[in-house]
Amino acid sequence: MLVKHLLRGSDHDHVIDQRFRVVSICGMGGLGKTTLAQKVYNHPKVRRCFDGIAWVYVSQTWQKEDILQRILLSLIPEKREEIVKWRDEELVRQLFQIQQNKKCLVVLDDIWATEPWECIKQAFPIRNDGSKILVTSRNKDVALHIDPSGFHHQPRFSSDSESWQLLQRKALRGRFHGEHEDLKKLENLGKEMVKACGGLPLAVIVLSGTLATKKDLNEWATVNRNIKAHLGRGNNLINEEGNLHKILALSYNDLPYKLKPCFLYLSRYEEDSDIETEALYQLWIAEGIISTKDQIGEESMMDVAERYLGELVTRCMVQGKAPDDDDDVMLSSIGRSFASCRLHDLMRDLSLVKAKEENFLLSISYYHDGILNEHGNNDHSQVYRLAVHFSKEDVRKYVPPAEKRNTRHLRSLALLISGNEDYEGHLPKKMKSQFNRFKMLRVLAIEGLFPANSEDHILKTVFLLVADHLRLPTAIGELIHLRYLSLRRSNTQCAVEDETA
Repeated sequence: MLVKHLLRGSDHDHVIDQRFRVVSICGMGGLGKTTLAQKVYNHPKVRRCFDGIAWVYVSQTWQKEDILQRILLSLIPEKREEIVKWRDEELVRQLFQIQQNKKCLVVLDDIWATEPWECIKQAFPIRNDGSKILVTSRNKDVALHIDPSGFHHQPRFSSDSESWQLLQRKALRGRFHGEHEDLKKLENLGKEMVKACGGLPLAVIVLSGTLATKKDLNEWATVNRNIKAHLGRGNNLINEEGNLHKILALSYNDLPYKLKPCFLYLSRYEEDSDIETEALYQLWIAEGIISTKDQIGEESMMDVAERYLGELVTRCMVQGKAPDDDDDVMLSSIGRSFASCRLHDLMRDLSLVKAKEENFLLSISYYHDGILNEHGNNDHSQVYRLAVHFSKEDVRKYVPPAEKRNTRHLRSLALLISGNEDYEGHLPKKMKSQFNRFKMLRVLAIEGLFPANSEDHILKTVFLLVADHLRLPTAIGELIHLRYLSLRRSNTQCAVEDETA
């Protein structure tokens, strides 16, 4: 149905139909909006119909320039060098012109409010020769604002029967057979548990991930009791997103102790991030989240990290992507390798909430309007891990965490520039002034920023340095504690004395 409406006005119909310039998928979190949009986006008929396609995750921390750049990078990747240099006005003009010249499909995924659309709508022709927009949003009013005459679809909740079939595919996977004496009891338990999921596919999938690790009927019964304790007898999730978070929290509570910090650490990444697994493994090791005592047999530390990520993927708490694989892998054998991984936005919300409860990590984001948003530690608590997310426009607006926060024992610091990957700039002056406090810093991740010589001393205690786009100081050779140096995507060079090297 959605494919049909997207193709209205294409050459297949021999008629230009502008009534459905915008097609939207609306509904509460966990209903499967993005999954459905991905199926439409990858449909063979859609791929054949449109000359160019682009997928952009908008999120709550949207940036006008970032949205426009990412669309253009998908439509005209051969002009990457020019795109990253264009100002907003030129980005709008170029995107408008492209859609006038050829049929394009642009997906705006997870758009929360009308403001992002108001900022970019001039780049989208009102009437054209068949270009379309596919929108996903939790708020139908947003889709109606973008195009009141568009086609607006709201996925229905799954029936109990459909939910049970999904749970069978994900959780059982042939582990129990017809002759199994407890199979009927297992089925009854499963059907009872999926009712608590209220027809939300995400809740069923995450529950399936938890049950996939259980070996027998007694363990399934324990999960069922935990669900009842969390939700209350007779309660379900339909139209109650708060209860959905309770089901997701059950999956976290069920994690072995060794996996909890691995999951919490993912809260340092932004929404919809494709997380490179090699870098993630190195950070887990440097942070002490994984140690030699976790090794089995001849495993290396990196092997342990890969095994732990595999367990999180099997539990459906993390989405894994195999090398050269365009599709997310929701369930996997523990031994499978992953090139990258990502979190569903609701699972990321869970990681932020739990990181705050356990005083694990403080995450600071600077929004497009300069507003500071903090996820993590209480004001008076000790801060051990700090992640600061900037857009390139917001670097100069950096405001240090409140002075009442105790950062003297900070061990991990990440300074991350979102959006433009080719940006390079200096550290904010207000952050430089804080560096003298960080006497115990051991892990430093810097992306798109570099310190001047006056900050060389802060590097001397670091034993892991992730330096994407970092211009290294000449004193890099004096880092006597440095065990690992990652210079991925860095294009500058630094001379190091032979003896030091």
